[in-house]
Amino acid sequence: MQNETLSAAIRTQLDQLDGAYTFYYRERDGEPIRFSNRGPDFRFRTASIIKVPIALSWFVLERGGALDRRKIAELDREARVEGAGFACALTVRSFPYADALLHMLATSDNLCTNVVIEKIGMERLNQVWREAFGLTDTRLGRKMMQPADRGSGRDNWTISADLEKWYDAIDALPEDDRNELRRLMCYCQDDNLFFRDFETDPDGFYHKTGGLPGVVNDWGFSDGKRFFLITNEVRSKSETRRIFGILGKNLLEN
Repeated sequence: MQNETLSAAIRTQLDQLDGAYTFYYRERDGEPIRFSNRGPDFRFRTASIIKVPIALSWFVLERGGALDRRKIAELDREARVEGAGFACALTVRSFPYADALLHMLATSDNLCTNVVIEKIGMERLNQVWREAFGLTDTRLGRKMMQPADRGSGRDNWTISADLEKWYDAIDALPEDDRNELRRLMCYCQDDNLFFRDFETDPDGFYHKTGGLPGVVNDWGFSDGKRFFLITNEVRSKSETRRIFGILGKNLLEN
C-alpha cells in the first residue's frame, strides 16, 4: 500500500476516535506517519505501557553492574496489589527478578512491576530515562495501583516524541538484551487491541498494552515495523478497541 493511501486509511480510522490520541507508524527505512489531535507537549497517561521503559532501564543498569536479574525478588516486601496479573495469588512468594520482569511484560503484573520499581528506585528510573534515553517528559510518579494525583506529579505519563525515543533506546541495547526484551514481550497476553481481529496472534510483533479508565494504549514493534496508538479521555472503550483492531490488522498485514 502506497504511503499516501495508507496514511488516508489510517486517518479515516483515527478520525472516529472520541478522545485524545497520538499515533505513529514507520516501516524500516521508510518515512514515518504521525497523527495526533493534541499538541506536542500534551501528557498522555501511559497506564501499563510504562513497563517498557522500566524494563529497558533494568537492562541498562544491569549492564553497568547495578542490578542482577538472577537475584531473588521477595513479593511480600511490597504491598499487595491486584489489577493486572496474578502474582498476588501465587503460592510461591519469591523468585528471580528475571521472572518478575517476565510477569511485568507478559501479564502486566502490577505486584511484580512494583517489586521491580522498588529494586531500581523511582528516582533512578526517571534519571535513566532523562540521561540515558533522552526522554524529555516521561515520568514515573507512582507505583502501580497507587492513587494518581497529576497536580502533585503522582502519575505516570509521556509525550508523543518520547514514545518514539523508546524505539531508539531498544536499538541502543546490545543484541542479546534486545533479543531478551523480544522474548519477554512476545508473551504479552492482551490480544484485545492491535491483535483483536486476528484468529491467532501474529508472530514477530512485540507489544505492550495498557488501560485505565479513559485510557487505551498499545505500543509495539517488529523487525520491519514500529507503531503505536495511545488514546486518553476515551468515552467508548468498545468503539476504541474496534478501531485498534482494524488498524492492527491493516498495518500488520500491509
